[in-house]
Amino acid sequence: IMHNLNILLLQLDENLEPNFERIAERINRLPIGEELKRDMVDGVQFCKQFAVRIKNLLFIVFDNHIQ
Repeated sequence: IMHNLNILLLQLDENLEPNFERIAERINRLPIGEELKRDMVDGVQFCKQFAVRIKNLLFIVFDNHIQ
């Protein structure tokens, strides 16, 4: 469990947010086919976009709720 936690922490930036660029770089170094790498990086980009949208939505919801 500690090893998995260490791996996860290595993928975070200084704000403890996922470092999607670092994750994509690691994927691109894997000894797998280029098509699979592209699919995995596309998945990382989808997660990044989703996370940003959810974060923005939560800010809007909480901001409207407080006012």
